[in-house]
Amino acid sequence: MFTKRVLAIHDLCSFGRCSLTAVVPVISAMGFQVCPLPTTLSSNNITYQTCYSSDVLSDTRLFMEKWEEIGCSYQAIYSGFLSDFQQMQIVWEAIRRFSDENTLVVIDPVMSFADRPLPVYSQDMIEKMRTLIRKATVITPTLIEACMLTGTPVVPSFPSLKDVLRLCHQLSSLGPRYVVITRIPASDIKIKNVSFDGTTHTYDECQIYRVRKQVDGLSDLFASVLTGALLRNHSIHMAMRLSLDFLSYALDYTRQAGSDAREGIQIEPCLRQLLKI
Repeated sequence: MFTKRVLAIHDLCSFGRCSLTAVVPVISAMGFQVCPLPTTLSSNNITYQTCYSSDVLSDTRLFMEKWEEIGCSYQAIYSGFLSDFQQMQIVWEAIRRFSDENTLVVIDPVMSFADRPLPVYSQDMIEKMRTLIRKATVITPTLIEACMLTGTPVVPSFPSLKDVLRLCHQLSSLGPRYVVITRIPASDIKIKNVSFDGTTHTYDECQIYRVRKQVDGLSDLFASVLTGALLRNHSIHMAMRLSLDFLSYALDYTRQAGSDAREGIQIEPCLRQLLKI
């Protein structure tokens, strides 16, 4: 039986579970082959005070050239944090080279951290991301990222469903078939996600408890499970719920283990839960 392949375009962060070190085990555990295309090599995630990073973009283009030569094909293309125009161009080129009308293209427009815009995301960078998501099947912005992409002033502390759906419609009109907006404040102790299907104009919403300590890699974990669930032909609404179920399970396990939050979610002992999807 053929195993579907996912081209994962993310940075490779060696210590601290995020980016490719979260993407590869999660999607692999769900039964799919992950082919990583690293954009940057980093010693550790950004929750630590120091980090060494090395650019590898010259190699990524050579990777794609060789893949074309040997006839590689991918059923999904999935990108995460992109720190500059060149990295965005790599994603654009990968979509152009390796996708067709049946390819699932997942773009997680990581433009914020701890609910604050990242300094590298100037207005020009935001506009470039806005152009890139036109190629996506599904995007998974946080609430603040949805506001950045639509040029919408930051919504109230606890936005109404009407406010969120307005953002979903605006984002869907840019091109993505599906939109999932994450990290929407629902109360002092809960946040919610809202999924929107631009084809059927249906939506769903689901709440989980807030994470009090800042943990890197949450969006990578969520979007990775979402990608796997969509490849298993679940609807966008069910895919969101399955992703949040796993995220809640893994967060609970990590809290009970009492590990250093900077190391990210303890994914490894939780992977067996993905076999239930």
